[in-house]
Amino acid sequence: MNNLGSNGKILVVDDTEANRYTIVRILRKEGFEVREADNGVSGLAAATEDLDLIILDIHMPEMDGYEACKRLKADPALQAIPILHISATYTGTDDIAYGLESGADGYLTHPVEPAVLVATVRAFLRIRRTDRALRQSEAHTRLRAEELQAVMQAVPAAVMIAHDAECRTMTGNPAAHELLRLPTDASLSRTATVPSLPTHFRVLRGGRELAATELPIQRAAASGTPITAEELEISFQDGSSRRVYGSASPLFDEAGSVRGAVGAYIDMTDLHHARVQLERSQRIETIGRLAGGVAHETNNQMMVVLGFAQSLLGATNLTSGQHKDLTQVKQGAERVAQLTRQLLALSRRQTLHPEALELDALVRDAHALVQRLVGPETVVVLDLEENVKWVRADRTQLIQVLLNLAINARDAMPGGGQITVSTRLVDQPPEGGRLGRSWGGEPAVILSVMDTGGGIDPAITGRVFEPFFTTKPFGQGTGLGLSVVEGIIAQSSGDLWLNSKPGSGTTFTIGLPLVEPSSAPEREAEQSSAGGRETILLVDDETPVREVLARGLQDKGYRVLEAMDGAHGLEILRDSADEIDMVITDVAMPHMNGIDLAHQALNLRPYLPFIFVSGQPKEVLPEWGSLERDYQFLEKPFSLEALASCVRARLDRRPRSHSSDDDRDYRSYDKATGVPQ
Repeated sequence: MNNLGSNGKILVVDDTEANRYTIVRILRKEGFEVREADNGVSGLAAATEDLDLIILDIHMPEMDGYEACKRLKADPALQAIPILHISATYTGTDDIAYGLESGADGYLTHPVEPAVLVATVRAFLRIRRTDRALRQSEAHTRLRAEELQAVMQAVPAAVMIAHDAECRTMTGNPAAHELLRLPTDASLSRTATVPSLPTHFRVLRGGRELAATELPIQRAAASGTPITAEELEISFQDGSSRRVYGSASPLFDEAGSVRGAVGAYIDMTDLHHARVQLERSQRIETIGRLAGGVAHETNNQMMVVLGFAQSLLGATNLTSGQHKDLTQVKQGAERVAQLTRQLLALSRRQTLHPEALELDALVRDAHALVQRLVGPETVVVLDLEENVKWVRADRTQLIQVLLNLAINARDAMPGGGQITVSTRLVDQPPEGGRLGRSWGGEPAVILSVMDTGGGIDPAITGRVFEPFFTTKPFGQGTGLGLSVVEGIIAQSSGDLWLNSKPGSGTTFTIGLPLVEPSSAPEREAEQSSAGGRETILLVDDETPVREVLARGLQDKGYRVLEAMDGAHGLEILRDSADEIDMVITDVAMPHMNGIDLAHQALNLRPYLPFIFVSGQPKEVLPEWGSLERDYQFLEKPFSLEALASCVRARLDRRPRSHSSDDDRDYRSYDKATGVPQ
């Protein structure tokens, strides 16, 4: 390119050597860089982009100046070079006009005064330099615009630009159209007065819908000040929503007046969900620690209350009033125990006993119970798809899920209504479940509970699963029902969805992995609670618990040796190992826990049957370590009948002899059944 500080480069094309010589001599004397050509053809060949001016004679052989001028102006690379026609022959006004119409930028006639020639050349050079600077500026601007367009295309943020102060005309990058679910040619403005404005979404801040004039870009344009750190929710008609975070800034013209605004927003939906999930997890973890802390003590005390109440209820000399009072005591203790189990369920620390279940059969079995629970004003309808659907879950807890959802549905229809319980088998569950489970193409079994109530207020939809959150009057609900449902489904490797619209009812949907049908019933048959005459070592540091368990076992005919802690129990075992047929021990005890006791006891008596009991769920207890034999675990509080059944079943499948020969024969031992192989 030409150095703008030089005098410029000029091409002189003239077939008359005298005329050409005169012009070249004058220009070079003024310091211009001059090239020469003796006809139109050679002049075209000598023309290059770096020229600042071409002085072109008209009357020339082979190609006259008019034709040469047309060809130069037709070449995109050369058309910007000014052309000065000069002639001694074509000097009339028509000739001059024709030359200018051919593309020439000026016209001189021979003989030309040197001063006029130099002044004219300098004028054209100024024009050329101005034009070159303008073209460079345009190229630079075009380059920057292309770069900005590339950035707009590539940036993941949604960028929207208002091209006027009223924000009637707005454009955006592809991310903006994608965020707002609009075609690329659709208007992004919400303040223009045209019928094609987008209406399929609402913009909310803090749960309140914003008017068009309250939107950040509109506010920035109206106030002339930046709007920063806005967190908004875009809610669509299909019930979905996106969370965005960003800012808007005004744009100003040369006079300092607002001419529009620009806004950029990042889709923070996934981060928002992760943050909510983290906060929920932290709350649940806190509740879990609280539940784990109180479960041991609470369940121990409820074990005492339930045990003695059950023992007293078996007496034959009770009056009807005493029997009624004891029944109330027992029921109250059971409710406290149930509340503790709910706390453990929502914190996902409860002990589950999963088995393969045919879901439709379970729903049919529970139908009558659900109907009795919700009352006659509410009709429970089953809509079960005609195929076999097996899941792996804890039967009791899955029924608890169904009951909790049914109670919620009933409470949403105070005047009565219909609850529809449906099951489906799907190849791929929908994404976006509350627990964020990734199904990876796995089939799933769907269980839905739908009511015909008034729906859930969108303002509280996100809170209904929070522990202790309830809309019921004080004293009529704990706020644990849906939290317990969530905890049970999470422990069962499932997911759940909530779909509710005001006035259109509510549907809670649960998805569980499809499993293979059970080849044999997994649930153990009800064991006989018959007693026996064996000797049982009972170890528990809680004296009331130990006393109630000992009484229940003694009532069944067993001989019971009591130990106040693990060390005491080990001492009894060392003195009387051959006399003891079974050990029942608490797990969490000071100095020596039940698991450590078992490790040392089995060194004295291999294959000695153990039953572990605890007021805490199995998952939060110390590691079982190298216990390589089968054992039973009972979570307090449990009934004395359940204990008696467990004891009898465990004793009946123990090895028949404790001699060294028998111990050697039973080295291969089935941990699942307790039967030697």
